[in-house]
Amino acid sequence: MPERDTQAMVNEKTSILFKLGNESRNHEDWLDYLQYGFDESDVQTLLGMVADESLHGADIDSNEAWVPMHAWRTLGQIGSAEAVEPLLALFDEIVDDDWALSEFPIVMSMIGESSIEPLTRYLRESGHDEFSLVMAADALKTIAESYPASKERIVRVLTTYLDAPDASMLTLNGLIVVFLLDLEAKTSIETLRRLYKNNQVDITCAGDLEDVEITLGFRAERDTPRPHYEEQAEEPQEPHQRPVKRPQTEDVFELLTYYLDRFGHDDSALDVSELDGFFAALNCSPFVIPPSQWLDAIWGGESLSPEWPSKKAYEEFTRLAFIHYHHVQESLEQGKLDAIYLERDEGEITHIIVDEWCAGFLKGIDLWPPLPPQDADQVARCTRLIEPFATEEGWAKIDALSLEEVQAAQARIEPAVEALFQHFEAQRKLARTPLKRDAPKISRNDPCPCGSGKKYKKCCLNKS
Repeated sequence: MPERDTQAMVNEKTSILFKLGNESRNHEDWLDYLQYGFDESDVQTLLGMVADESLHGADIDSNEAWVPMHAWRTLGQIGSAEAVEPLLALFDEIVDDDWALSEFPIVMSMIGESSIEPLTRYLRESGHDEFSLVMAADALKTIAESYPASKERIVRVLTTYLDAPDASMLTLNGLIVVFLLDLEAKTSIETLRRLYKNNQVDITCAGDLEDVEITLGFRAERDTPRPHYEEQAEEPQEPHQRPVKRPQTEDVFELLTYYLDRFGHDDSALDVSELDGFFAALNCSPFVIPPSQWLDAIWGGESLSPEWPSKKAYEEFTRLAFIHYHHVQESLEQGKLDAIYLERDEGEITHIIVDEWCAGFLKGIDLWPPLPPQDADQVARCTRLIEPFATEEGWAKIDALSLEEVQAAQARIEPAVEALFQHFEAQRKLARTPLKRDAPKISRNDPCPCGSGKKYKKCCLNKS
């Protein structure tokens, strides 16, 4: 994307977009940008803001970082067909921006049916990024939902694409299947059957052919066992390529789940429950574990940390991680640890699953420095209650227990962690206590205490 003269884009109207900051919310709750007087005369200036590289690279805590988002939302509300082709030209440039991946289809649908033909051409063109094409297909689906009269036309467009799909883009093909299912496209069934027969689709998107036929009403139930889709996928996607949209929410847990799902792998924290246990262990440590160490450890180490698609994504994840880290810290300080466990419903019984939390706690303990024997014994008393839920040897023992015994073992975890936190509280307070000087501080311009007669900065300052 080009870097433009930002000041040249600022006028009496557009200056408001530089003041709004983070207004990330569901599109039904977007600001009414037209109240500020925006109209078709502002389209080119707004397009410049959407494309400006310096704005996309701005610090996430600055208002400037959010200007492109406000600009494309404004373009959607203006509804100018003039903006369609320039926005399409930006798809490949902006595809790594999670906000754009989520909101560009909405913007195109707000512009309306005049977007259909340009989007159709774009979908048929070669050379585009796979997820740029996903945005185009998603935009078409969203238009069909907003303009029911266009549904049949758009179903034909998406079906025609799958009649001769790019066999190297299995995720795109799978997501177009999802979009057709959303549109209840029963007329597409023969194309979908052929797509699955030729193995030209990632079945982790919409399921296998039996799932598709059930969704469209062509069969009542499965004839074969449901496959484990993660293992059956033809080409497992790299973490940064997963087709996951950033949810339109500011809920910390939902957003952490999104980032862990999108960028996670077998060696990283797999969910918020594991991350919660990890942070509990860090906060129990008698020594401060620096963020530079534990941020990498979330992903399994520095070499396994994500290749972030944008500075904005990295900074948002870091901010969310710190928020939850401090939330866990506060709950421990209050003596009321509220561990985030998972649940599984089995009939009328809800089972509490602590395994992920316990695995995260042990990962956090692994970051602690060596301890003297008496402190190591205190840690062992805690981890002995946690290890049965986080190791293969422990799982075998847990499987032999009754439900009541398992629940009793789970109930002992939180008190044990709270006790561990309290055990090291005195050491943490000592570490936080500032050192007191036995002698007054020497200013740079004071006489040097060595007696040379020179100023301190000209004598012993650089020797100390």
